[in-house]
Amino acid sequence: MKQKLLLFFIGLFITSFNYAQVANQPSDLELCDDELNDGIAVFNLAVLDAGILGNQDPSNFILTYYQSQSDAENGVSPVPLIYTNITNPQTMFVRLEEAVSGNYDTTSFNLFVKPSPSFSIDDISICDGSSYVVDTGLDPALHTFMWSTGESTPTITASVEGLYWVAVQNLEGCFLEKAFNVTLDGALSFNQPNPLYNCDLNGNGFAEFDLEQATPDIVGSQTDLEVTYYATQAEAEGGITSLVTEFPYINVVPYNQVLYFRVESIQGGCFAIGSLELVVSNVSPIPSISDFVVCDEDQDGFAEFMLQSKIDEVLANQPNFNLEVSFHLSQSDALNLMNPLSDPFINTTNPQTVYVAVTDVNGCGTEIQSFTLLADQTCLPCQTIEPSIDSTTPEPNISGIVIAQSNEDINFTGSATFSGDASDAVYIWSFGDNSEALGTSVNHSYAQEGSYTVTLTVTDSSPEACSESTTIMVEILGQSISVDQTQFTVEELVQNVLIGNDCSQISNISYSTGSSFDGFEPNGIGYFTYGGNDFPFSEGLLLSTGNAAEAEGPNDGVIASDGSNIWPGDTDLDSELGINSNNATSIEFDFVPVVNQINFDFLMASEEYDGAGFECSFSDAFAFLLTDAMGNTTNLALIPGTDLPITVTNIHNASDSCPEANSQYFGGYTADNSPLMRYNGRTVSFSAQAQVNIGETYHIKLVVADDVDSIYDTAVFLKAGSFDIGGICEDIGLISLRAFNDVNTNGDFDTGESNFTNGSFTYEKNNDGVINVVNSSSGSFTIVSTDENDTYDISFSVNDDYTDCYTQNVTTFSNVSVLFGELAQVDFPIEDNLVCEDLAVYLINPFASPRPGFEHLNTLIIENLSGANIATGSVEFVLDDDLIINNTLLSNTNMSITTTATGFTLYFTDLGAGETENVEITLLCPTTLALGEMVTNTVSYTTSSNDTVAENNLASLSEVVIGSYDPNDKMESHGPNIVYNDFISSDEYLYYTIRFQNVGTAEAIFIRIEDELDSQLDETTFQMLRSSHDYMVTRTGSSLEWFFDDINLPAEQDDAAGSNGFVHFKIKPKSGYTLGDVIPNTASIFFDFNAPIITNTFTTTFVETLSVNDFEATGFIMYPNPARDLVTIKFNDNLVHNINLVVYDIQGKTVNIPMNYGSYAVELNTSSLQTGLYFVQLAGKSMSETQKLIIN
Repeated sequence: MKQKLLLFFIGLFITSFNYAQVANQPSDLELCDDELNDGIAVFNLAVLDAGILGNQDPSNFILTYYQSQSDAENGVSPVPLIYTNITNPQTMFVRLEEAVSGNYDTTSFNLFVKPSPSFSIDDISICDGSSYVVDTGLDPALHTFMWSTGESTPTITASVEGLYWVAVQNLEGCFLEKAFNVTLDGALSFNQPNPLYNCDLNGNGFAEFDLEQATPDIVGSQTDLEVTYYATQAEAEGGITSLVTEFPYINVVPYNQVLYFRVESIQGGCFAIGSLELVVSNVSPIPSISDFVVCDEDQDGFAEFMLQSKIDEVLANQPNFNLEVSFHLSQSDALNLMNPLSDPFINTTNPQTVYVAVTDVNGCGTEIQSFTLLADQTCLPCQTIEPSIDSTTPEPNISGIVIAQSNEDINFTGSATFSGDASDAVYIWSFGDNSEALGTSVNHSYAQEGSYTVTLTVTDSSPEACSESTTIMVEILGQSISVDQTQFTVEELVQNVLIGNDCSQISNISYSTGSSFDGFEPNGIGYFTYGGNDFPFSEGLLLSTGNAAEAEGPNDGVIASDGSNIWPGDTDLDSELGINSNNATSIEFDFVPVVNQINFDFLMASEEYDGAGFECSFSDAFAFLLTDAMGNTTNLALIPGTDLPITVTNIHNASDSCPEANSQYFGGYTADNSPLMRYNGRTVSFSAQAQVNIGETYHIKLVVADDVDSIYDTAVFLKAGSFDIGGICEDIGLISLRAFNDVNTNGDFDTGESNFTNGSFTYEKNNDGVINVVNSSSGSFTIVSTDENDTYDISFSVNDDYTDCYTQNVTTFSNVSVLFGELAQVDFPIEDNLVCEDLAVYLINPFASPRPGFEHLNTLIIENLSGANIATGSVEFVLDDDLIINNTLLSNTNMSITTTATGFTLYFTDLGAGETENVEITLLCPTTLALGEMVTNTVSYTTSSNDTVAENNLASLSEVVIGSYDPNDKMESHGPNIVYNDFISSDEYLYYTIRFQNVGTAEAIFIRIEDELDSQLDETTFQMLRSSHDYMVTRTGSSLEWFFDDINLPAEQDDAAGSNGFVHFKIKPKSGYTLGDVIPNTASIFFDFNAPIITNTFTTTFVETLSVNDFEATGFIMYPNPARDLVTIKFNDNLVHNINLVVYDIQGKTVNIPMNYGSYAVELNTSSLQTGLYFVQLAGKSMSETQKLIIN
């Protein structure tokens, strides 16, 4: 029995030893606090599991954590393994329980949350060129530091833009890392404050002001700005001697004083300067007012009194002009500002006393005074006098203003008409500078620049001293641009200045600028004049984002906008350019054009030009938004050839801060204190253009605005009289002719349909037998009728080569007339049958002829004359053996060039209907080439499709090498000698080019070319091919006249490339021409109203063979060339059977064609060849020659 008991206890001991649970003592847990340092952290208690279990099998035990010993003992309310402490430090308890028996053990440990470094660094904005000390504010004895710059101090100095970081560790071993951005602030933004007002209680013009009232207006919602106030701008610039704002400030200049404020960034040290106006309001006592006497012409005791005419007398002694004036019948009404009298006022008694009240608009008092109205029944009525200023020297400009220089004599001549006796009439001229003169014709000069009103007053003493006056404005110019804001209303600025045509149809003129929203905001609209040579416009309309008057030179300060947030931006401008505008100035109006193209000249000037980094990043914005009748809007203010708006950031020179941007359009900087203008820089002059439909109504908005901020003003200058929309005056009528592509075949010119240009108009006036044939590059032109009884027979015809391609249901209008002041529209709808494909190639030299050692240009033009796209194609350019290609410039990215042994191949894709593309080919004429030599380049288009007009698939240009040249000349593409046999087998057209260049000193507004065709030329075959500019050409009999209206061709000195132009046409000789005939041709070129420039006389001679021929040297010739069906190669000797003859196409592939060999000749049957350029190679034992062959 003892033995059994012993065995039982031994087993029990062994069992207890194997499963006895032991909760090992864990280590305490420590975490670093976040930067709030609130002693709270999130612990992962599971990290202690392994240490508590030790070597015990986790699968046999349950391990839980508790906040108290009792909970651990009882196994209740365990906490989650991811635990957030509730005190710091905090003791936690562990229960380790055996899964089978439920036996357990407990232990405890502590949670510690260690403090972390605590500091803050915000993003920093500093001034360009300055620095900022970034400080953690921590004790270096208790922390270590590591900055992204490599420094280990509590602070660093940041002066470079970029992303920074700092990592800080404290003695407890806790880290905190923070990142921040440093940006360079090029301009500090603030709002222009409204003036401060106070009442003048003592009548001396002084009052107390609390300057801090302006601070909230200046800083707005910005919190990092500090504002201080100064008496002068220099003190504000230097930040010295600021005014104490703890006490009221008393102005030192009576009534109106300007203070200056300095807005400074607390963080970055940037500052900007602004101005604050102090206004002391009061009403001074009104002195006695003279009686108001009016002649009672009907002697009934009553008369009309223009009360407003007494205002100047009433306000004569008032120092404050923020006043309102009203007139009343009684003293009490005047004191209470009740029942004001209308103006004019008819008296109710005679004489009659009335009262005038003068009130300060700011509520600083009212003064009243009485005066007498008297209807004089003894006077005699005045006769009617109508004075007139008949002429001046210099003459008035387009705006009716006489422009002159200081000390320049101006002659004024006047007259008057009288309803009665004028024997005692006196003519008095008041010149606006406190000087006068008597007489009908007087001279006067002005010593000082400025605007003056010259008044002619004509007075007559019969029956009594009655007078009438008329005025004219005189502007005396200095070295600076002059700006006037009172002479014209906005309506007059549009009609009389910008357009300058009383006959133009303008309506619904409206405008918006700062003064439209508050009387204290600036007026951004003005009229400018200039009399020097440093600015392209002598007068015009000015739109500015600030006060337009501040455009006047010299450039002696910053034009920072006076506008505040009361002055908003423009939503249309924002939508068009994607900006956030404010301080917008705009003028908009409706107009009806009577021309096909509108255009006007303008330039932009801006204070944001600085020659450095500012112009690289900051820019205001403007647009000219043209809207058609269908609501489609287009911005006309774009950099030519791009869709980029004209802005400072898009047009500037290169600087250390950024590369140049379209610098060819930058007009120059205004040096400090130079006289021209206050803006720092400006662009060149641009011409805004748009194609329009005659007779339709359009709307245009001219708008300029600040972008984002309201600092640094920008202005747009528009040239006077340049907004050309045509006009219909009372003594003319207009007949507008138009041919158009009638896409939907409804006979009406609809939106999206374009003008048709592949034809000509004819018209005959009053059946006089004179037929005028007109070609227009726009597909339209206008007849001006000067007699309402005139009638016109008008027709349009598609060019002969294309009659099968189009359907024309309307060809003629008979007996068309128009009344004065009206527009008659005559339309010819053309329907495209979509059965023709036609691509034309042209080769033109637009400038100078080839000269040894110099480059010259050939322009290759491809034009899709069909009504559908041409998907792909190629054009071959064959270079004369004596010339070198230096460069090629393509006008479209859908084109590419592959160089060939003979020149190059041009490949194109997706050439749209009516589309034209150019290749500018720069050629070098070697110095070894002799004068008088002929060089010939050729282009050809080869297609397997049905090209309607094969004749225009090939073009050649033969030019004589010259030593010098006249830029205004005439040439023919075959050269001076044409092989007669070759010509009669070709299309028999002569291809003439007339070139012109403006070598004067100013732009040519219009150009006219006259060409009296030689009697040997068939004028009925004349056809225009190309022109450098939009044109209208009229053929009357054998006379050709081209007219380029509003071409505005720049002078060579201003734009060498842009000063050139040309016309290119073809014409046939009359039948019967023969070998030896000579056809001369000369043209006359008129620039504006100048005498004509007569070109050279180009003579075309039909010869048997050319004087120099490669084939002649080897004893054979080839004719005709160009050819159609048959080509003959003739030898001097019987060499036919000793020669190997091969024909190649432009790609170098052998062409197999029938050849008929004779004794001394070979006849080639070329009838199967497509139109284009080929090469004929003849090779023998001792010779090898290749000749070009053109197949028409």
